[in-house]
Amino acid sequence: MQIEELAEILYEDLNGQITSIEQGEVLKIQFECDDWVENDFIRRFEINCIDVEESEINVSESGNLDFYNVHPLLLKYNEPQGQLYYSSVAVNKYEVLGRIYEAHESVLNGWRPLSEYLHTSYAGERIAFCEGSYGLLAFGPKSLLNAYAESIKDLITTNYVFSFNPKSSFKVLVLEHGYVICKSVEVVEMYS
Repeated sequence: MQIEELAEILYEDLNGQITSIEQGEVLKIQFECDDWVENDFIRRFEINCIDVEESEINVSESGNLDFYNVHPLLLKYNEPQGQLYYSSVAVNKYEVLGRIYEAHESVLNGWRPLSEYLHTSYAGERIAFCEGSYGLLAFGPKSLLNAYAESIKDLITTNYVFSFNPKSSFKVLVLEHGYVICKSVEVVEMYS
């Protein structure tokens, strides 16, 4: 069975759950759920995630399972990266921050925190952000930085500087309470 097939078949009422996780060369997830045909039968699967780059997964219930080639979690791996600089004094730096936050949430939907991309520095007891008339505003995926720039274009002048193109082909397995970013996934049904 392919992971896409399992994702399509699985739904919340099948009581899916991750029963164990084994980290090694391959991340092995033991997953079980009620059978979608016979009510009194449990189906067990080993989901093997190959070439794992990042994972945030725990033993837990998981009524949902999806596998994506395009997802907000993949932007930092599969999209050109760069920096967003500003070259004017902000009309209102708090409004700049608020608009960047809104743009951030519209692109990443809560999957990654703003602090992962926003350039701030600690100046004594306060966080310095957008100080002076030039500097680094943020860094990260091009589409995210473009969204930031568009949201603040009437408040501050910005310039995008290309950094690198990761040229990777990661995918993401998203479960109800976590995810695994990897190159590929194999599913093996375990028969008792």
